[in-house]
Amino acid sequence: MIEKRELKTRDAVIMYGGATIFSLLVSIPLVFAEQGFFKIILGYLIPQVAYAAGIFLYLRAGNISFKEAIPLKQGIISPLLFALCIPITVAVIAQDYLIMVGFSALMEKAGVELSVTMPVMENWYTVIITLVIICILPPIFEEFMFRGVFLSSMKKRGIKYAVILSALIFALSHFNMAQLVHQFIVGLVLGYMGYKAGNILYGILVHMLNNLLAIVLPYWGLYNSLAILTPTNIMVMVALCIVGGGILFLCILLFRKECNFRNKIIAYEQNSEKDKSVCYNNETCKLDALASEDEKIEKAVSSVRDNPPKLLDLWILGLCLVLGLILIFTTFLS
Repeated sequence: MIEKRELKTRDAVIMYGGATIFSLLVSIPLVFAEQGFFKIILGYLIPQVAYAAGIFLYLRAGNISFKEAIPLKQGIISPLLFALCIPITVAVIAQDYLIMVGFSALMEKAGVELSVTMPVMENWYTVIITLVIICILPPIFEEFMFRGVFLSSMKKRGIKYAVILSALIFALSHFNMAQLVHQFIVGLVLGYMGYKAGNILYGILVHMLNNLLAIVLPYWGLYNSLAILTPTNIMVMVALCIVGGGILFLCILLFRKECNFRNKIIAYEQNSEKDKSVCYNNETCKLDALASEDEKIEKAVSSVRDNPPKLLDLWILGLCLVLGLILIFTTFLS
C-alpha cells in the first residue's frame, strides 16, 4: 500500500487555483445571460461545484489523506459547542455591522458603491433553491477549502499564522469589496473554532447560520434603516458592536474551555490501563513520565531554533497578491 504524503501549501494553492480557473471559465456564458434568479443562483453554485471537484480529485490524484486535509470526522463532538454556534453567529454580525457600514461609507467617498447581489425569492421553489445553493453548499465546500485544506496546510507554521492567512484568502476569494471586512472576521472566528475543536463541523454550522441571516435580514426594514448614518443609528450600531463583541468574547471563551475539557477526557481515555496506572498510582513512574515530556519539549524547542520557519510562504504570498490585485481591478477599474 502506497503511503499517503503530507499536505503542503503548494497543494492548497494549486487545488484552489485550478478550481477557481475552472469556475471562471464555466461562468463566462453567464456574462451574456439575462439578469434573473437563475443567473444569480448559478453564480453561487458553480464555484461550489468547482471547489468540491477540485478538492476530491486533487487529494485522490496526489495521494493525500482526506482526513489530514479536512478534519471532519475527528476531533471534539459536543452538544454545548453546537449550541454556542448560534450566539457566536449573531454576535459576529452584530459586532461587524458598524464596521461594514463604515467601510461602505468610506468606499462611497472614493466613488465605489458596494453591494452584494442576492436572488429574489418570489415563491416556494425559489426559497428552497436559494436555501440549498446559498445556505448549504457554500458552508460545506468553502469550509472544506479554507478551514480544511488551507488551514491544514499552514498549521505547522503556527496556528495564528494559519488562521489569519486562511481568513484573508477566504475574504479575498469572494472578489467583492462589500464582503471583505465581514468575511475576514468570520474567517478568523471559524479558523479558531476549527483549530480548537479539531473539527470543521462547528464552522460549517456557523457558516450556514451566517448565510441564512444574510438572506433573511435584508427583508427586515429596521436592519436596512440602520445603514443610514444618522447620529441615532450610529449610537445604536456602536451599542450593537460593543454588546456583540462582548457576547462573542464570552462565547469563544466558553468554546475554548469546553474544548480543553474535552481534550483532557480524550487524552485520558486514549491512555492504556498501564499508562493510567503509571500516571496516577506510581510516583516514581510519574517522575519518569515528566522527565520524558521535558525531553520532548526540549527537542521541539531545539528543532525550531535550528530550523526557524520562514516568515511567509511564497505560495501563499503569491496567491494573496493575485487575489488582491483581482479584487482591486474588479472594484475600481471594471
